[in-house]
Amino acid sequence: MTNRVPKLTNPGEDRLSRRGPFRFDRAHVVGASLVGTLTAVAIIGILIALLIPTLMRYKEKSLVIRCMSNLRNIGIAINLYAGENDDRMPGPEFGIVNMRGNLVLALNPYLNDSVPVWKCPANPTVYPEFSNYLTHTPLFGYYYAPPKQTLDPPKRSLIIRDYSPEKRWIMEDIDAWNYGPQDRLGKGKEGPVHGTARNRLFLDAHVELQPAISP
Repeated sequence: MTNRVPKLTNPGEDRLSRRGPFRFDRAHVVGASLVGTLTAVAIIGILIALLIPTLMRYKEKSLVIRCMSNLRNIGIAINLYAGENDDRMPGPEFGIVNMRGNLVLALNPYLNDSVPVWKCPANPTVYPEFSNYLTHTPLFGYYYAPPKQTLDPPKRSLIIRDYSPEKRWIMEDIDAWNYGPQDRLGKGKEGPVHGTARNRLFLDAHVELQPAISP
């Protein structure tokens, strides 16, 4: 006698009966989604905390590079001016560069009348009539000691008589350490412009980031 297996009308019915009734647990799903979301937020927060210092360092480095570019362009302009004016330095100019002073007026034709080139991006000032750069005063025609007489700017050949062009600095970032209280400059930085250092321009138009010495 042949045994006949009863034919199921719904093949999935037997599987479901073995597993038990299927229940949609909404609370479980919502809880799992919340845990996943909180975990993702925590991971993103950790990544941001790790990235912020790196981004800040890159930002500071970019400000240093932009400042170097400004000073390098000014240095090139100084040498172009001297080459067309009997080897004489532009000026006279005393201390902090005045945006309406002799130095800016002399060099603007070589700098396309650019105002930003005279402003260090890391050290904004509320005084638009001043630059953020300080001249090595005797090299631009003035002397510190009294009597405060105006002297013609010297020739480059006289300057490099004692120092080679790559060793004679002629302009640098300005800050409270090398110029005095910040109320003379506007709301600038209290210490060195670039962390613990400032950019210096040399007579051969190269620029170096050098450690600043505390007063």
